[in-house]
This record gives sequence, C-alpha cells and structure tokens, in this order.
Amino acid sequence: MNLLQIMNILKSDSFTKTVFTDVLPSDRLPHEIRKRPRGYIPNTDSSEGPGKHWVAVYLTEDGKGEFWDSYGKAPGF
Repeated sequence: MNLLQIMNILKSDSFTKTVFTDVLPSDRLPHEIRKRPRGYIPNTDSSEGPGKHWVAVYLTEDGKGEFWDSYGKAPGF
C-alpha cells in the first residue's frame, strides 16, 4: 500500500479524517504535537529510503500515546 492509498482510506472515514493528519517517513514525524487528539502513519524507513513498513501512532486528548504495528513489534524504529 502506498501513501496515496493510505491517505484516501483515512480521508474516507468520519473519525480518521479529523484525527490522522499525515502519512510520512519516520524521520519526518513532528517533535512536538500540541493539537490533540492527533494521529500519524509513519513508515519505518527514513525519507532517504524506498519505504519499508507502515505503522500507526495516535495521541489521545490527554497526551497518552498509542502505537500499532501489524507485525506486533514494539516502537523503536
């Protein structure tokens, strides 16, 4: 699945279109996120690479983070 396919899926859902703001390489994730709830779909590869694996990062209104990986791996890319 590529960036455009993921963005189209996120924009077609009433919840995700208001919360998930970007699909991007891991080295382009923002360092500070003030508006919450907020979600991102980073690729585990950097912007220099061809792309490896998509994961999901979600911050709740109270700032708690959630991470999802279809491989079941812990965050650490």
